[in-house]
Formats: sequence, C-alpha cells, structure tokens
Amino acid sequence: QRLVIPPLPPLALLEIWASVTISERVRVEEKEKEDKAATDKELKALEVKIKALEEKWLTNSEEMQALKNKYEELNSKVDALDRELRGRSIYVVRI
Repeated sequence: QRLVIPPLPPLALLEIWASVTISERVRVEEKEKEDKAATDKELKALEVKIKALEEKWLTNSEEMQALKNKYEELNSKVDALDRELRGRSIYVVRI
C-alpha cells in the first residue's frame, strides 16, 4: 500500500514560503544588530584608549617642558658660576 500525499494548494505554499522568508529576515536582522552592537562596543573601547593616550601625551608633554625649564635654569646657573670662577682665574671643565 502506497502513501499518497496530495499536493499543497498554492495559498498554503505561499504561506510556508512567507513564513520561512520572514524567519530568515528576522535572523539576518538580529545578526546585523548583534554585529552592530559588537562594533559599537569595539569603537567605544578604542575611544577610551585614545582618550587615555591623549591624556598621557599631555602629561608627558608637560613633564618634558618642566624638565626643559629645569635644564635651562641649571645651565644658566652653571654659566653664571663659570663666569664668576673665570673672573677669579679658576676654570671649569664641563663633561
């Protein structure tokens, strides 16, 4: 005895096709949302890193300027001392 399955009517086929298509579209949209959320999270992390690097650069720049100022101040004092000692006929050899 053979089992005979009658063909589905066109409307039923259309409903099945629409259901599958909608389900697939929903899955694709969910995947796109997940991908966008992951990308947004990565971008936010990069923004935080960039901000930290900018602050570190600014701090380093300020420290470098302070060191440069201190060097110039000390160099000026050495020059003044050198001039004073030369006036006394004592010579300073810089290394």
